[in-house]
Amino acid sequence: MTTFWRKGYAATSLDDLTGAMGIRRSSLYAAYEDKETLFRRAIDRYAETRIGPLLAKLDEGETLEDGLRAFGQRLVDLVAGDPATPGCLVTCVLADAAGDDMAMREILRSRFDALEATFIARLARAVDAGELSAETDVIGLASIFVSVARGVTLRARAGALPAELARTVGATIDMVLAAHRPTAGAGP
Repeated sequence: MTTFWRKGYAATSLDDLTGAMGIRRSSLYAAYEDKETLFRRAIDRYAETRIGPLLAKLDEGETLEDGLRAFGQRLVDLVAGDPATPGCLVTCVLADAAGDDMAMREILRSRFDALEATFIARLARAVDAGELSAETDVIGLASIFVSVARGVTLRARAGALPAELARTVGATIDMVLAAHRPTAGAGP
């Protein structure tokens, strides 16, 4: 997973993979069939070990703001915390690998859809709890948050510093919450 993340799909050779895994090519083929199958498994592992815990941060704390700030901090840590693996395996590497490969595009689309669905659900709960205005377009707002998260991951891949990324995330949260707070006296 980290070899693909670090080097990208196309630039990762079978020698890179077998070296990182400490196995021979014949063992790689026996276990995974080919490089693409191994990459798909790496994406699944990344989703389980990196994206899952990241999305769990949305429910941290007592308020939507607590969850968004925990998510934002974990996002910055994930995409810029290790100089050997900047960015995101999905947003940076899978998106590049998708190119004109329809199967990879479908995997990318499903990963992006799952991320947006998680945000939509969390924002809808915030509307129900009265933390956001009842008129809030949770689908549009989820798209904004996910787009900013993708942009942050791409900026990390390009070498942006964690402080720069944290400022972008913080400003987005501040702006969105200020624009969508319920008016005084409004309830859920």
